[in-house]
Amino acid sequence: MASIELLQFQGSGGVLVGDFNTSTQQLRLINHLLRFKGPAAARDRTLVLEQGLHVGLLMFGIVSSAAALTIIITLTFLLFTLIHHKHACSGCLEELLLLGLLLSSSSVMISGLDGASLSPEVFQTLCSVRLWILSLGHTVVLAVLFIRSWGLYSLHSTKPPHQRRRSSLCVLLWFLLMDAFLLSTWQILDPLRREELQHGEQDVVVRPFSETCSSTNMELWTIALCGYKAPLMGLGCFVAWSIRRTEVIKRSEVSSFSLTLSMFSLTLFSVAGAAASLLTTHNPSLHFCLRSAIILCCNICILSLMFTPQLRLDADIETLTLQLRDSEPRLQYAARNNGKHGVRHQSKLHLDD
Repeated sequence: MASIELLQFQGSGGVLVGDFNTSTQQLRLINHLLRFKGPAAARDRTLVLEQGLHVGLLMFGIVSSAAALTIIITLTFLLFTLIHHKHACSGCLEELLLLGLLLSSSSVMISGLDGASLSPEVFQTLCSVRLWILSLGHTVVLAVLFIRSWGLYSLHSTKPPHQRRRSSLCVLLWFLLMDAFLLSTWQILDPLRREELQHGEQDVVVRPFSETCSSTNMELWTIALCGYKAPLMGLGCFVAWSIRRTEVIKRSEVSSFSLTLSMFSLTLFSVAGAAASLLTTHNPSLHFCLRSAIILCCNICILSLMFTPQLRLDADIETLTLQLRDSEPRLQYAARNNGKHGVRHQSKLHLDD
């Protein structure tokens, strides 16, 4: 039988406050002799307080307002295109481009939602919806710009126009099927789910954490998604650079220089967005702000390059049409007066003869 005495240093000496019996495994404490500074006994481990990192309400409101403004501008361009370009040969591609910009802008408003107030099922669904919307929107924009660039690149091709349109639709369908196949495989084999990221050490008092959408093989799926889009964007930039000085004959087509700038802008913003997403996962506010700013700036840049010159040209043509329509009665009246003066002059000549 052995007993371990428990001594507590109080003042300049030790006070026996209890003992521990090793044979019976019993601890006996003399409570009235114990002394502690503070309301309770000292903790035997570090107290860890978990602090969630979320996107601020003010930042979410500002970024969502910018996204809503971008969506409204895109819808305005889409409405204008549907009204004025009903019979344009490139109207379908213009509408698809605007739909792709709408999808990518809509993903910004979904990505800033607070996951703490959502159930795991809803959060997992939003993760998948955000991934699909952003990826499909980016794919549609890339496909349309690539098709438009390739159309100017092969302008002197011997293929008839209907075969060119069929080839363009096949390229667009191939882009979408590749994206849908990869996203569906990802969703079935390794779906996105909620994951808490710890950003502090184990022995700190306050340990911040954040919630993000992740899967078991997140890096592998991200590399696969970017792996097939990167060569296509590189080929698109090469084709766009080759047609930067090509003259466009049709009024309904955008200029080759604007098309080149749009393709390069999409590529640069895509690379910047991927880098920002990978490097700022530890800070949800910075991640949301940078990612949203890159997406919205890319959309605004493409809108201004692809549709603003066309709007100005259409407005000038409508103004000239109205002016000609207003001046047509005056021209007819002047023509009738000139005809009457000519008849009178001929009659006078006959009388003089």
